[in-house]
Amino acid sequence: MKKLKIVIACDSDDIIKSKGHFGDADLYQFFDLTIDGAILNKSMPKLEINQEKHIKGGDPLKAGAMKSFLAGNDVLVARQFGQNMKRMLDDFVCIIIRKDSVDEALEILKNNFNSILEHKNKETRKHLLLG
Repeated sequence: MKKLKIVIACDSDDIIKSKGHFGDADLYQFFDLTIDGAILNKSMPKLEINQEKHIKGGDPLKAGAMKSFLAGNDVLVARQFGQNMKRMLDDFVCIIIRKDSVDEALEILKNNFNSILEHKNKETRKHLLLG
């Protein structure tokens, strides 16, 4: 069975990050998504980047740190992405979703599974807007 590895940027266990962008989330939830549904694998707190050097949004160093943190996943989901989204598109499908609830978002992702999978296999990607 085909599967996508999804990371959702959250404020809490059941609420998608509402203010700020993917890289500023307090919590990341990691799911396996199939056409039949999603299974939560783990939740991880915000990525702490070396504070000795204040890395601002859009910085390639921050993008590199996020890519390392998210390696092995296919899809990033948030209400908003920052300036590094263009760098993330090389390695991930970036989906902007207009829902607050993680459960609602997962249902939308499941219903769009095949189109997300097609998008993942494209050589050049743009972000997707769902919900």
